[in-house]
Amino acid sequence: MAKKQKRKQPQPSDFGTNERATHDDIQLEETMVAGQVRARVTTQTQIDRYLKRNEISNRQFDAGERFSAAWFIGCRGTAVTANYDVRIPAASTSVDDHVSRARWSVEMALTALGPQLNPIIVHTVGLDLPASAWAIKHNHSKRSGLTVLKLALDCLADHYGV
Repeated sequence: MAKKQKRKQPQPSDFGTNERATHDDIQLEETMVAGQVRARVTTQTQIDRYLKRNEISNRQFDAGERFSAAWFIGCRGTAVTANYDVRIPAASTSVDDHVSRARWSVEMALTALGPQLNPIIVHTVGLDLPASAWAIKHNHSKRSGLTVLKLALDCLADHYGV
């Protein structure tokens, strides 16, 4: 007598914790496996959240994303993994060209913003901290941080020609 084979039940995908769902927007997507879906967080950064809540415009978001990409490449700090490139003893640093270009892009953007507006961009877009925290840190009302951020993002969009 043949044993009846158990039908394998599909395992549910990991959709994260309930706490994550309360803080971020999660979108369910199809996977390559039939019947399985996965969860993707769509609001990972502060400016993602501001756009989702319609607190900034698409133009401001695009400028912030452009600055964020340059900041991530050029200013996120030193690498913590080994670099296996060939070392030339005479060279004092081994900074790649794209890192140098990204640093230059960040420097030009911050120069265009001026000393009054670049701290909010670095705080909110570069370091991914809330604009309200910047405002409180500088003895302003909590809500004024978003207003200053919007002004800075408009200037940044003008600089990038967005």
